[in-house]
Amino acid sequence: MLDWSSLTKQYMEIDKGIGIILGITVATIIALIGIANMVTSGASQAPPLAEFWQNTSIRCLPIERVDLAQDIRSQIAITVNGAAEEIPANIGLAENCLAEIHTLDTNGEILVRSLDAERVFTIADFFTVWGSELAREGYEFSAQVNDEEVIDPRNVVLEPDQQIVIAYTGDGPAGATTTEEVTVTSDDIEINSVDLSEGGTLELQPIPSE
Repeated sequence: MLDWSSLTKQYMEIDKGIGIILGITVATIIALIGIANMVTSGASQAPPLAEFWQNTSIRCLPIERVDLAQDIRSQIAITVNGAAEEIPANIGLAENCLAEIHTLDTNGEILVRSLDAERVFTIADFFTVWGSELAREGYEFSAQVNDEEVIDPRNVVLEPDQQIVIAYTGDGPAGATTTEEVTVTSDDIEINSVDLSEGGTLELQPIPSE
């Protein structure tokens, strides 16, 4: 004769064991999914690889937004014989990346955006990315940073809210000429042109008689 009480007890114990196994299995799956999500999330937050800007140690970062360790804005103004020179927009902009030092407008704002919190950027780095020489043939220059004169601005570190002024004075490259066409009429003389270069000449031509 079957002992129903005993059989019921055995089935309950079996069900209990299955429940424990299923619980452990579900918990394991959830844990594995969580780990996978963490790995995936970490991979998506890792900074992308960056190329270097034209044979320099300055990186060219992806144009899309990345997590930045530095975001600095400095201001630079350049004058040539007292006349303001426009700073080009999009300095440091390539087809698929943006240099860590760049401009976006012609207002003279230098932007430093880097993934490296310890990296130091200088005025010389800015001119390197610009593709321009700080020293110009035929000119002398002076520089001020935050209204204080500096002898050599090349090594000045770019910092937030910095005001940089570089003033060039001179006649330009040797041999360059500047000619302005003017007309000055007197009773019998007409001045056709004035050559303003060093050693230039003043050409005078008689007014043809009518």
